[in-house]
Amino acid sequence: MNTRLLKLFRAVAAAIFFAFGVNATSVCAAEPPTVAELVLLNRILASREIAVLGAYGNASLRNRSNPDRFFMASRIAAGLVSAGDVVEVDLDGNVVSGNARNLDEERFLHGEIYRARPDVAAVSLGATSELLAFSVSSVPLPRNGRRVPVFDIRKSDGGKSSRVNSPSLGRAFAQTLGQGDAALVFGQGAVSVARSSRDLVPVALSLRTAAEQRFFEIGLGGSLTGIAMTRDKAIPEAGGANLGPSGGVERIDRFGVFFNFLGARDLARTPSSTPSPLPQNDKEFIQDLVIANRLLVAPEMGVLTPDGLAHISFRSRANPDHFFIARDLAPGMVTAADIIETDMTTRPVNGARVAQYSERFIHAEIYKARPEVMAILHAHTPELRTFGQSSVTLRPVYEKARFIGAGFPLYDITQFTGGAPSPVSCTHCISTPELGRAMVNVMGKAPVVMLLEHGIAMADTSLRGLVINAYNLRMSARVQQLAVALGGTVGYFDTTSADGDLSSGRNAAYPEWDYWRQELLGSKDLNVVPKPVTGLPLNAR
Repeated sequence: MNTRLLKLFRAVAAAIFFAFGVNATSVCAAEPPTVAELVLLNRILASREIAVLGAYGNASLRNRSNPDRFFMASRIAAGLVSAGDVVEVDLDGNVVSGNARNLDEERFLHGEIYRARPDVAAVSLGATSELLAFSVSSVPLPRNGRRVPVFDIRKSDGGKSSRVNSPSLGRAFAQTLGQGDAALVFGQGAVSVARSSRDLVPVALSLRTAAEQRFFEIGLGGSLTGIAMTRDKAIPEAGGANLGPSGGVERIDRFGVFFNFLGARDLARTPSSTPSPLPQNDKEFIQDLVIANRLLVAPEMGVLTPDGLAHISFRSRANPDHFFIARDLAPGMVTAADIIETDMTTRPVNGARVAQYSERFIHAEIYKARPEVMAILHAHTPELRTFGQSSVTLRPVYEKARFIGAGFPLYDITQFTGGAPSPVSCTHCISTPELGRAMVNVMGKAPVVMLLEHGIAMADTSLRGLVINAYNLRMSARVQQLAVALGGTVGYFDTTSADGDLSSGRNAAYPEWDYWRQELLGSKDLNVVPKPVTGLPLNAR
């Protein structure tokens, strides 16, 4: 049996034994049982069915043999965690064993919970849009007859931090959690705790579903009716031939079995978590550009609309006066063969006549005016387009979108056309160099400019950073809309102009990119274009 299959066998075996509560040491002798459980737990919580952890979020397990230590993965998406990513940490946040590089700052949250709660053996921190909305709203989230507490990080540490990234903030959160099994962190997500890894999954799942149900209830209006018990004693269970030794009907823990099935399934499906290397030259960046187009048009990310009216580009590393962009094509169809290199006048470098996006001047004019910008996108994302038209200002409610700062400038094309529509292509299109320069003047040094009734233009210092910030921008817009829909008051992160900076200070690693690439694209060849069924039109025009 080769090494890969052996590892897979051990992981799946550990999952099965974990599901039925059997010690997995004899099956997975090469890895401590807690590590194998943690890998499985991450995959369960990240599965599409449970959907508690995604590109962001983490889980940990207390070391059974040493309760003053716990296991946690390094900064990597939960759906890609393997045993090699797991580190052992003490309650002060110091690494005891494992690779100490790229540690998640949120280990302090986990450590302080374990310190304050000896009964807790498993912790998770995840973020869904519904839970994030409740974390920033004055409307409470009810669960099990109680209000889920909210840790407002803005009121701790002088409001300097937006994440629980220090022991003092971890202790403050642990006080908010108290003896409960769940609490929200303002603008960051939801924390669940349990006495075992098996118990953590239903706790985290019930918290997510409680938020979804509450949104549905509020949306319906009206009044709710609950069960009213009319007697104290239950009717004895019917038995017959199915009665077991206990006198009751024999059952299995089908939820536990199903949860572990999900984890084992994803372990078998997902390859190694080895990060994809950062591109070093234009040829490698072209492949990243293809991936970026495909990722952002995927429904799970939803930044680029599938109608094809959106585009992404990157600046050439070999010649900063050139940039690469797809020919006039829907982003969901882009392959490497569709990428063209143009100069700053938007003429293809090789002189070929090729159909191009009418709004290519958005890219050219930003690159000319801002030498720090290395990647740009234009999108008609519905949530962002709506905020561009609304009297409600887009504000940062999601910790990972603090770059929104005090808001973004708004470009109204009619201010530069004398009230007339665009002279080329669509009514709103920034389809001349002059309109592109006008937009850049409005944008200034901001990472985003809102285009009135038209969407956004967004810039970044890296292509992968652009994809990540685009996702987080849409996520924050959705959270804000949901929080407003709850009907209470909405809290925002206090911001400074520095919050609007591009991602030049971003780490070299992009775990979100690797996660999305695997989850949404898998192993399919993005440069192979499926042939249409005979008889369908090849050209929509």
